[in-house]
Amino acid sequence: MKASYSDHVVATWGSWDEPDQQRRFADRFARGVDRVILVEGERVGVLAVEEKRGELFLANIEIAPGWRGKGLGTAILRSVLDRARADGLAVTLQVLKVNRRAASLYKREGFEFVGETATHRLMRWSPAQ
Repeated sequence: MKASYSDHVVATWGSWDEPDQQRRFADRFARGVDRVILVEGERVGVLAVEEKRGELFLANIEIAPGWRGKGLGTAILRSVLDRARADGLAVTLQVLKVNRRAASLYKREGFEFVGETATHRLMRWSPAQ
């Protein structure tokens, strides 16, 4: 997790708080929303999608640094969108403002900015697109 997020966390909050990050990670797994992404038996990332109020909330796509830029994140995102389209559900997410690469991917795949917090941009994709 640190390899995937530390640059963005430090750029947003000024430091990496290991105990806090470990607690957040453990909380997600305790809820059972994360799925490990495997490529040829190798753990290369994590995906978390939650159904909330008649929509899918894309809580997390985490790809190991060595696997970025190979189309894996795009393929995973498209599979989430395919599921949402089949079920007639919108997909929402939040992305750190400093994570321009991820925001660009989401925008390219049809997400629109719908709001923001101090640290995140809120995005939404609709199945009619």
